[in-house]
Amino acid sequence: MLSTTCFAVKAETDLRKLIHGFDRQIHHPQDLFKSIKVEYRNTAFEKLNKKHKDFYIELTWNDTGDYNAKLVNTSGKLAAIDTKLESIAKEKIYYVVPKKLAQIVVGYELKKVEGNTRAIRAIDTTGQQIFHEIYLEFNEWGYLNLMISKKATGTVKQNFHYLKKDDKQVLARIELNTFEGKKMIQGEMQFNYEKIDSAYLVSSIDSNYTHELVSNKRNKNNLKIKEKITFKNYQLIKK
Repeated sequence: MLSTTCFAVKAETDLRKLIHGFDRQIHHPQDLFKSIKVEYRNTAFEKLNKKHKDFYIELTWNDTGDYNAKLVNTSGKLAAIDTKLESIAKEKIYYVVPKKLAQIVVGYELKKVEGNTRAIRAIDTTGQQIFHEIYLEFNEWGYLNLMISKKATGTVKQNFHYLKKDDKQVLARIELNTFEGKKMIQGEMQFNYEKIDSAYLVSSIDSNYTHELVSNKRNKNNLKIKEKITFKNYQLIKK
């Protein structure tokens, strides 16, 4: 007779198979290339950083999916820009080479969700992760359509929509809701692609966000942001 531990191990193995099945259906440029260099333009970014509106992002990664991104200006030197703006730029490059879901949940314990065979709870039992819990929900075709990431200070909720390119899926749209303290962000990102050297790479991202801050007097202050990010002049190094 199988022990409770054996059943738990088998259950987690089955859940990881679900995650790997999703990853196999998604187009991942990192399977074809070992590095990408691309020119980055951001309309919202340029309003704040007019001196350095032209620069490249050089992106490399290792087998575990960890990225190394650096910003280089058009002369080939490291771009001297504000640290916060640099962080924003590097965050967006994630969508050019999306990390595999199996790599995102490495180090988490996977658990079934009672009453939902297409949902997974990834629990951080070590206290080492940024998020202590990640809720994943898949649709009937095995695509991830909902991710809710929880940490001590807030929650990030993302709804994903896909578009078929050849025999793989790429992100078409993300609906985003984040809650942190008195701050709330609601937004949407639309993705456009071009095919370069057998890979579908993001050519632009159109985003609309509403930042909401609730003061102690329960007044709401809203800030609406619209941005267009373009990626062009890709330079790819094959594996």
